[in-house]
Amino acid sequence: MLSALGFKNISRCGFLSLPVGGTVGTHIDKGSYYLTRDRYHLSIQGKYRYHVGDEEIVIEPGMLVWFDNKEPHGTENLGDETRITFVFDVKNPELVALQNKNMYNITSDDRRME
Repeated sequence: MLSALGFKNISRCGFLSLPVGGTVGTHIDKGSYYLTRDRYHLSIQGKYRYHVGDEEIVIEPGMLVWFDNKEPHGTENLGDETRITFVFDVKNPELVALQNKNMYNITSDDRRME
């Protein structure tokens, strides 16, 4: 299904739930895994508020959203039912190239120091 929508190189995917009134506190997804991937949410059930940095959006079933999970973000279930979201990560070729370039530069700089 995702490849038919143009999404290639899916890394991880899964369904997440959040109970009525539940929140996910503000956080940043850290680690080398996230450096080269974009995160998407496909809302299946429930209405929730999502914030990233200074921006907020109310998400309803059927909406597909991308957000920068390398920025502070969090959510709150606004609805009267459990929020169910299909979350998936897509490898971003531009971020991969940037990471590879940065790793090469670090390696090159290290060699010059010897």
